[in-house]
Amino acid sequence: MTDFPLADEFPHSGHDDWLALVDQTLKGADFDKRLVTRTYDGIAIEPLYSRNGAAEPVVPPIAQSTAWRIAQAHADPYPADANRAMLKDLEGGVTALVLRIADAPDAPGIQIWTPGDMERALRDVRLDAIPVYLSAGARGVEVAALLLAHAETSGVDLAQLSGSMGIDPIGALARTGRLSAPVSSCIASAAHMRDTGMRSVTVSTQRYHASGCSEAQELACALATGIAYLRGLEAEGLSADAAARTLHFVLTADADVFLTIAKLRAWRTVWSQALAACGVDSTDVTCDAETASRMFTRRDPAVNMLRATAATFAAAIGGAQAVSVAPYTSALGLPTDFARRIARNCQVILQEESHIAQVADAARGSWYLEKLTLDLAEQAWGIFQSIESEGGMVAALTSGQMQALIGETRNARTRDVGHRNIAVTGVSEFPDLNERSEEVLTPLSGTATETIAVASWEDVLSAARAGAAPVFVLDQAETCEPLVSTRLAAGFEILRDRSDAFAAAHGTRPKIFLAKLGTAAQFTARASFAQNFFEAGGIEAVGEPGALDALAAAFVDSGAEIACLCSSDDVYGDAAAAAANALKDAGATRLFLAGRPLADAAGIDEFVYAGCPVLDTLEGVHRHIGLSQQA
Repeated sequence: MTDFPLADEFPHSGHDDWLALVDQTLKGADFDKRLVTRTYDGIAIEPLYSRNGAAEPVVPPIAQSTAWRIAQAHADPYPADANRAMLKDLEGGVTALVLRIADAPDAPGIQIWTPGDMERALRDVRLDAIPVYLSAGARGVEVAALLLAHAETSGVDLAQLSGSMGIDPIGALARTGRLSAPVSSCIASAAHMRDTGMRSVTVSTQRYHASGCSEAQELACALATGIAYLRGLEAEGLSADAAARTLHFVLTADADVFLTIAKLRAWRTVWSQALAACGVDSTDVTCDAETASRMFTRRDPAVNMLRATAATFAAAIGGAQAVSVAPYTSALGLPTDFARRIARNCQVILQEESHIAQVADAARGSWYLEKLTLDLAEQAWGIFQSIESEGGMVAALTSGQMQALIGETRNARTRDVGHRNIAVTGVSEFPDLNERSEEVLTPLSGTATETIAVASWEDVLSAARAGAAPVFVLDQAETCEPLVSTRLAAGFEILRDRSDAFAAAHGTRPKIFLAKLGTAAQFTARASFAQNFFEAGGIEAVGEPGALDALAAAFVDSGAEIACLCSSDDVYGDAAAAAANALKDAGATRLFLAGRPLADAAGIDEFVYAGCPVLDTLEGVHRHIGLSQQA
């Protein structure tokens, strides 16, 4: 058969040809400003990637397609209630459990203080079949001992356990700013758990991510923490290879799909590079993922389902071995059975119906993702080297270096959210002032438990075996300024809370009158923008289109004390001044105009437009109408 290379009949176009066409379209506008964006690590995101500009794959390949473990976190204070929820989740398709355990009697999490509490929490859970991941903050050593004591009592072979003990003293230090025992002592205790089937030490980046860090900063924190733990375990007599197998990494996944995929892939790159430098086989480099807390909102929380789905997809494509999805109401409180069901079904559907797990290393070979992965890995390695030059991760926290580094990124991100350069759907964009409330569980306060202070791993385990509640306490534990944790939507949600308080006290929300000038074709776009703008701050937009001479009466009837002109630039030129005078004469105490500042702005107090400081403007509105004193 004769070949017919049809493609040869057409001219071959390259990247330069595409750029020439782009220049024609831009008509002199700056290419970088119009078409190139940058991440918070300064990495350029180009509009087009081609084979010539692509990076060679640097990520250790995933050998075969495997279904990730569907993990579900539990934090109900009462162990028996947490157990009921766990068993229900296991029946519904969950294949791993995460126990978030309280580190104080009044702290959130499961109140597990004795082996009896652990038994009630894990009753009827097959520890030899279900991976269990503990997360107990500064109580990691004590809770690990309680789990081992419970497993021994239950007759479970410790070698058959799987999951992680969750000992992460550096993570606890970053979160709370204090420890009851030094990091080195906690890691020395973890070294005694080498004969169990569970990984004893966890590196979780959730706190760093919640504090506003960038993707490369998150990777660097994980890398520096992992190296610190490797050194500590080797100091206790473990080989580098055995120490590496003791570590369990959990990175965050958020709704930025491509950055999350690249971040998880970059992790395999940098950690394999670090292990290779230590003389450790780096072919089996893995990590787990959990949905990022900073992306979840309290307002319009149903949108969190979409965020969680995007994050789960990204985590799976990025190669996470286990994924924990927070229920969509997690920012509001303890989830109901329904909220947990939605969280686990998000993963079940992606596995069983979308068949995401049946494609091995789906991102491999993508020119964009390979380049982004390499850029993130290089940035993360540079930050890691800076941390190491200052003495390592603990020194970076105790000196404040890490807090300052992350703080700069957090401030930049906060500015972007406040200007709506980063949109938070349902909160800063497309708010719903009549949203329905979501049900969450209200836990009762935890009960105090009599504890005993012990100063060694042997004593911690002995106390647990005896049924007591041990507390691992040693002098000279590290302290630092805790990392600030926030959510992207927090600033706007404060405004909405004030609006709710005002509505509860007065029976109506604070209002702004939209003066819609001209025809519907002239005012609709900016009226919609203004409504979206002000309702993001809990200010209800009211007003009907009408003739100029009827504006004053309509404004008075609306009950509002502030107003905003909405129309096209041409109409503003003809009617803005007269409309402003009419509204001011009718009692408007502050007048806005939807659009960029005009040359002749007589009577206009402020302009609202895309890219303006939305959050600051809304805060000013709240102060002007006295709403800032309502909450």
